Amino acid sequence: MNRLISDFLRELESELFAHLGNSWIIINNFDNNAFERWYFTIQKKTWQNVYAIGLNPENQKLRNFCFYTWRNSDILKNPVTTVTEMLNQNYMKGRKYRDNDWYQAVDMHYLNWTDMETISKLYYKKEMITYFKEHMLKIKDIVEPIIDDELSKGLSQQTRRKN
Repeated sequence: MNRLISDFLRELESELFAHLGNSWIIINNFDNNAFERWYFTIQKKTWQNVYAIGLNPENQKLRNFCFYTWRNSDILKNPVTTVTEMLNQNYMKGRKYRDNDWYQAVDMHYLNWTDMETISKLYYKKEMITYFKEHMLKIKDIVEPIIDDELSKGLSQQTRRKN
């Protein structure tokens, strides 16, 4: 199972990098232990670890995968409500939780990576790669101008000065 997930995430990383280019950072912290906590994120270099778009299982049993937008609340204290609103309106209705200004479960076909159908999709990859790549890029297209605008206003610098 570790190898399937590792191969899948490497290919997803490659596909996203080909689309995003050098101005984005992809963090894949999967460490060959499928049942430990891990995440996969993309973030624009100019966001400087203030914001990221991610994918991870909500628990350590490869179940309940979700897409999310993460905000470093040590740096940017207040949620970027426009992110939540725009994703809810233009993508799908999600929820907020702690440092996630928005999160939503993935499609039922990809929610549980331990069932035989999903394991088969992990093995053959193409369908799952396409699904996760397209959804992460859709989220990126919606939130990127919002985050760029927030950071260009200097909100993160003002918040940093308060710390």
